[in-house]
Amino acid sequence: MPQPVGETKIQVTLDINATSEKIWNVISDINMPAKFSDEFLGAQWLDGVAGAVLHARFIGKNAKAPMGEWETLSVVTGLEHGTTFEWSVFDAIGKFSDIPVDEQDPIAIWRFDIQQREEGCLLVYTATLGSGDSGLSHVLRLKPEKRTEIVARRMQVWRTNMEATLVGVQSLIS
Repeated sequence: MPQPVGETKIQVTLDINATSEKIWNVISDINMPAKFSDEFLGAQWLDGVAGAVLHARFIGKNAKAPMGEWETLSVVTGLEHGTTFEWSVFDAIGKFSDIPVDEQDPIAIWRFDIQQREEGCLLVYTATLGSGDSGLSHVLRLKPEKRTEIVARRMQVWRTNMEATLVGVQSLIS
């Protein structure tokens, strides 16, 4: 049974002078964050799906030293066209867990929310660290005495990539 990492949440926001539809067209592209992340390399829809639909699945490819490269399985778990795109991430290939994907807790939950304002929109990007077995939980089992420092460092990596992604979204719309 995986040792829970605990739940940690990061949220970043950016006001964007654009319609919610323009923002939606950018954020609902599962490969868009790869343009701005130093870890996420890209994704591919599964099961013949070609875009964001509730319960659709995709494989994400990632790379980060010292973990190397890995793939995850994501499932669209929240979707409201024009306002919300959420996906839960699982250990797809059993790199960190031998528990079947359909019985796993998510490694993480990622979410974009678009909030209409008088002028433009507020784009909210949220990531929640789950208790599913992952590279992070593996490292924490090896170094439990450094738990706080390791999780804080991981959350900072997420925050940096999330902030870069929001700025990237704005640049793609401008």
